[in-house]
Amino acid sequence: MAKRVRNVGQPVEEDSSLSDLFAPKGYRARVSDELESLHAEFLKYRLPEEVRASEVAYEAIQGVRTCGFCARDLSPKEPAYLGAKIYVGMWPLSWDYGRKPQIGKPLYEDTVLCSSCAPEWLSPERDDVVMQLCAHCERPMVSPLDLFALRRTFCSDRCKEAYREELREEKKAEERKKVCEVCGEEFTASRRDAKTCSDRCKQKAYRQRTKEVKQTR
Repeated sequence: MAKRVRNVGQPVEEDSSLSDLFAPKGYRARVSDELESLHAEFLKYRLPEEVRASEVAYEAIQGVRTCGFCARDLSPKEPAYLGAKIYVGMWPLSWDYGRKPQIGKPLYEDTVLCSSCAPEWLSPERDDVVMQLCAHCERPMVSPLDLFALRRTFCSDRCKEAYREELREEKKAEERKKVCEVCGEEFTASRRDAKTCSDRCKQKAYRQRTKEVKQTR
């Protein structure tokens, strides 16, 4: 960047005309605003088929209940093919500050596919493809053999959250396991402060406490 020095020992000042380039309302900001407006205008002309294809691909990978290409419902134990991208249309306008804007760039989405729509390179018979079971729903997951696949435990975020919820409920149930102070039997309490396993034992405990109070008087 160009600099201007008045005298030796004085601070260096930036050329105001160049510093405006990076100001909030400078050239770069104005160009970005124009590109955003142009992109919003281009989006109005996206084909309905492209919009639908993108929605199908997104919905499939979120819940792993449908194929992201043909939109067919997957049966509960039907294999889900992961790790593939499908073409969903053209992105009207894309840009960053390191390259020139691109118009009509092909757009690909990560999704889940059924066996009929999965590519040949995702066949379970291949040595570089692995099949695992989801830790929650036990749906077979077919994906390329890589570090990410080996770390994958669930077929979807939905199953991950459901699994965590089950663990929380099991922990709560474990915390509610108690021993009745009257009969000595183990029981699962519906309340944290419960001390007896049944109404019968609760009545016995009440009578015992009443008796003890009378004896202390």
